[in-house]
Amino acid sequence: MKKNLIFAVLLSVLIAGCANTGSRSNVSSGSQAESSTPPSTNVRIEIDESQIAEAEAAVRDALKDPDSANFRDLHGISVAEDGPLMAVCGEVNAKNSYGGYIGYNRFAYTAGDVYLWQKTRRMNVDNSIVEFTCDL
Repeated sequence: MKKNLIFAVLLSVLIAGCANTGSRSNVSSGSQAESSTPPSTNVRIEIDESQIAEAEAAVRDALKDPDSANFRDLHGISVAEDGPLMAVCGEVNAKNSYGGYIGYNRFAYTAGDVYLWQKTRRMNVDNSIVEFTCDL
């Protein structure tokens, strides 16, 4: 009985020591964190059929089953309203190696390169490029 009481007290002390008191002065508030992030300068622009066809062909080349690709929400990205096309962004759904559709995933096509969104918990360069390029 005495051992159980000592164990309970020690456990309580350990748990209390792990609690976040919120008294750290170096933790920034939400408004400060938001102000340090630069606003996005990307602008969504209309693109013509030849630009859409070029982006779709490049994305198809990067897929395991190019003939199964379905596209949606294709649009251009520029750094200014009347600026040059920087990238084509959109979503693609295609079959995987097992013949099943994987669901719509984002992509970015820029400067002849395709960046496909990958569902992963780890840091991924393609995902970072898609976010940086396509998020408005």
